[in-house]
Amino acid sequence: AGRIRRSLRGRSVVFFALLAMIPAALVLAVPVEEKEEQKTVIFRREGCLILDVSGSTQMLDKHKVTINQILRVASARFVTLWLEKNPEDRLCVTLFSDGVTPLSRLTSSKDDLLRVINRMHLLTTDYDRGTQMERGIFGGLLMLLPELNSVETGKLEGVLRRSPSSLTAIKKYLGKELKAWRKEGKFVIMLTDSATSLNPGFGMAPPLTLIDLMGELGIQPFIILPPVDATYRDTKTLLVKAVTKHGGKDYYVDNLFSLEDVNRAVDDITKKVKPARREAKSFIMQNEISHVFAWAFLVFSGIWALAFLFRKTLPS
Repeated sequence: AGRIRRSLRGRSVVFFALLAMIPAALVLAVPVEEKEEQKTVIFRREGCLILDVSGSTQMLDKHKVTINQILRVASARFVTLWLEKNPEDRLCVTLFSDGVTPLSRLTSSKDDLLRVINRMHLLTTDYDRGTQMERGIFGGLLMLLPELNSVETGKLEGVLRRSPSSLTAIKKYLGKELKAWRKEGKFVIMLTDSATSLNPGFGMAPPLTLIDLMGELGIQPFIILPPVDATYRDTKTLLVKAVTKHGGKDYYVDNLFSLEDVNRAVDDITKKVKPARREAKSFIMQNEISHVFAWAFLVFSGIWALAFLFRKTLPS
C-alpha cells in the first residue's frame, strides 16, 4: 500500500509539473515586442518626380503621341535607370493638374514605383482640368519632408495659402523653421509641358516662389520638358531660369523613344546632387522580462518532472 501511495504521489507531482508548463508556454507564444536597438548612418539621395497630368498634356505631338505618354515613359525610364545606378537612394512620385495626387512615398523599390506610374491613369480623374503647378510642387515638398509633424505641416501650408509673392514674405513667417527644415541630398524633378500660370492665386504661393522655397530648403529643382507649345515658351523660360538659379538644370525629351535624353539627365543629376548623411533605424528582437521568467519556470518544471520520472536512477 505504501508503495502504491508513493507511486501515485510521484505521478501527481509529474502531472502537476507538466500542467504548470502550460501557462509558461502560453506566455512564450505571445510575440516578442520589437524595440529599437541602434541607428545606422548611411549616405543617399532622396528625390520626388512631380508629373503633370493636366488637360494640356493630352495634346498630340508630331508623332501622334500625347505629351502625357511622353512624360509617363520618361518618368518610368528615369526611375529604372536611377535606381539601377543608385540602389540606396529613395524616390517618390506625385501627380498634379488642378490638384495633387501622391502616388507613392519615398522608397528604393523600383518595382513599386513602376507599378504606380504604369497605373497612374487609373488613379486620377483630373486629366480634363487646369494646371496648378504650385500644388504639385507643394505636394512634392511634403513628400520630401516626412519628418515634419502635423503642426509644422499645417504652419507651412497656412503660410503658403496666403499666396506670398516672394521667398522674403515666407521667411518673414518661417525664418527659424526654414533653417531647421533644411536638408541636403534632396531633389525634385518636374515633368511638365509648362502650360501653367506663374501668377499668384488659387490659394497657394506661385510656382516660382515655391521653387525659391525649395532652394532655401536645400532641395535642388530640375525640370524635364517635352516639346513645348509656342504659347508657353515664355513660361518655360522663366521656369528654367528659376531652376538653374538653385543649382538645377533643364532637360528635354523630344519623343517617346528618347532614352538617351533620360539617361543623360540621370547621369547629370547624379553628379549635381551629392548623397547626404541619413540615419537608418534598425530593430532587433528583445525578450521582455515576462519571457525570461517563463523560460526559467519552464526549465525548472521540466527538470522537476524528469527527476521524479527517473528517480530510481538518481543517487539516493
